[in-house]
Amino acid sequence: WRGKLADGGVTPYALGEPAWEMSVLRVRQSWWDKHKDEFEKLDGEPLRKWCAQQHQDKDFATVIVVTDCAACGYSANEGLIGMMGE
Repeated sequence: WRGKLADGGVTPYALGEPAWEMSVLRVRQSWWDKHKDEFEKLDGEPLRKWCAQQHQDKDFATVIVVTDCAACGYSANEGLIGMMGE
């Protein structure tokens, strides 16, 4: 999922309803294995809270923290891009 940090919590990247379902990403496992460390992800207590609210298993859920800056590894035009040039 893509999420934005706001007010001490995480909100869905997508607008509209259902926002979290619209914030889902699907990528090839081989691509994710290569690039997963290039992204800020929820972990610890924030991930536990998110999983409880969304009825997800924390062992299988990943929430990527995105911003409006492509340096976060996500582009609204291109999707997940990782850290370009690395």
